[in-house]
Amino acid sequence: MLGYIAIAGLILIIFALIGIIVSDNWRFTIICLSVQYLGCVLILIHNLPFVLAASKLIAGWIAAAILGMAIAGLPAEEMQWLGYNAEKKEGSFRSQRIFRLLIALMMALVVISIVPKIREFVPGIENVQSFASALMISLSIIQLSLISRPFDVVVGLLVLLSGFEIMYFVVETSALVTGLLEVIDLGLALVGAYLIIAPTLEHIE
Repeated sequence: MLGYIAIAGLILIIFALIGIIVSDNWRFTIICLSVQYLGCVLILIHNLPFVLAASKLIAGWIAAAILGMAIAGLPAEEMQWLGYNAEKKEGSFRSQRIFRLLIALMMALVVISIVPKIREFVPGIENVQSFASALMISLSIIQLSLISRPFDVVVGLLVLLSGFEIMYFVVETSALVTGLLEVIDLGLALVGAYLIIAPTLEHIE
């Protein structure tokens, strides 16, 4: 059985996912993404050696920093043109947040119902780990389906990959595979940074 550290990690992941789903502020999303990586490491602390857990956390934070620097480097007018700083009507913005939150809540209820099935297919996984993994995968798919901006798409893919990693590391803790998954995280962040910057170059031309 997992202890309070894993439960604390699950709580961090839940709040981080809610923040990512409902927020349109890229700074807050970066913070939530970083918190999510911390939550993943806390959940996996009993499965991963300390060195691998620390490298996973550092790689995730670097990926979040890459995305943050890509957006922070955009001129204000280009940021608004891309929709990262667009003004929205308060009522419409509030309704969008409520809609996303309700979808996330319904998906969480579905995830709770399938946790026992996950434990049947993934030997050795605990309820906390299976719930966190399934919740991250399902909510990241919602993120990918609701928002099409490159930044949000890459964040959704990073969350999706993190959810998969929780299931995988319960079964296998290979240092080589861990390093490969970290490279994929960083690669996604670099591709996302390019996709964020590239449209502004075309717009300027």
